[in-house]
Amino acid sequence: MLKSVAEKPLSLVVIGSTGSLGQSVLAVARAFPDRLQVVGLAAGSNVELLARQAAEFQVKMVSYAQGHWEADFPSVRGLRFLTPREMVTAPEVDVVVVASVGKSGLTPAWAALGAGKTVLLGNNEVWLMAGSLLVERAQANHGRLLPLDDEPSAAWQCLLGEAGPVRTVYLTSTWGTIRSRQLRQHGPVLPGRVVEERSSRRMGKKRAIDATTLVNKATQVAQVHYLCGVPVERIQVVYHPESVVRALVEFADGSLKALLAQPDIRLPIQVALSLPERWPTETLPRLDLLALSRLTFETLEEERFPCYRLAVAAVKGGGTYPAVLSAANERAIDLFLSQQIGFTEMPAVMSRTLDAHRPVSLPTYEDILAADQWARSFAGSQVPE
Repeated sequence: MLKSVAEKPLSLVVIGSTGSLGQSVLAVARAFPDRLQVVGLAAGSNVELLARQAAEFQVKMVSYAQGHWEADFPSVRGLRFLTPREMVTAPEVDVVVVASVGKSGLTPAWAALGAGKTVLLGNNEVWLMAGSLLVERAQANHGRLLPLDDEPSAAWQCLLGEAGPVRTVYLTSTWGTIRSRQLRQHGPVLPGRVVEERSSRRMGKKRAIDATTLVNKATQVAQVHYLCGVPVERIQVVYHPESVVRALVEFADGSLKALLAQPDIRLPIQVALSLPERWPTETLPRLDLLALSRLTFETLEEERFPCYRLAVAAVKGGGTYPAVLSAANERAIDLFLSQQIGFTEMPAVMSRTLDAHRPVSLPTYEDILAADQWARSFAGSQVPE
């Protein structure tokens, strides 16, 4: 349980503080200085921004993937240079936000949950790799695992306090069948084309491609499945171009419950940090219901998104399949970005990797890491002669 407002501020560690998501987390912390105290920051490569963040928030702990680099940091009394594992397990830390990209986020998330911390996980690769294991680890160690993605957060909020059986959870997507067709009408699809099409939201190249193939939506399906215990078969992605409804839940009695909000990642971050309260704020955009002309929902033609279908099937298969899918997807994207394979060849790389995998049905942490390493090697070799 997170601390109440009457107690001292929550102490935060942010892993991946210099990325887009990490900076959004710090924006929320900046808006609530009496409720949130950033005590530790970790980054992979942007040492200049990390140093500025450390100075602004007067943190006591810093981690930098490329080395300690004490000389690059401003003089802060009592500043300690630690590994991410040491930082997230420090006794003074209440909440760990994993906002990094890639499998490196698994170690701090695993360690923090083992220490009984509250973990806000915004790392898609880690959700796919080990989401099921992380939920189990949180329960076993009295920790807490919370989502940061808009749509899984919305579904989770809709399900809070609900005891009745769920018929369907609907997650919305602004990237639908029509736009997918438009992308493919422009001849050979090159990396720059995909990133350009996804430029409406700031994201890295991998995130842009995952958004286009809807692998990111499969990750959201996995989050709802793991966190809320909803069978994969009862989770459906629908195309919603207005980007107003984040998620809907249909219950067994036929009633529906929805969460509507302006698309702003700071909102699910604030929700997770303020639980069980809702902090008033004037910094987030408000939704004007009277300005809405209509809300549109369309069926997603899943056959047009083979990577999405493979990812959902891997989540449904369980065991080490999700970890293999995540690694194969990452390597297929690497091959596409280096123009060793085409955009439409990525599903074949992922499918061949899944077919060749010998799954472990009840994997350990070590099994997940081994499956990830094997899949990266196998998928990386799937380049046509």
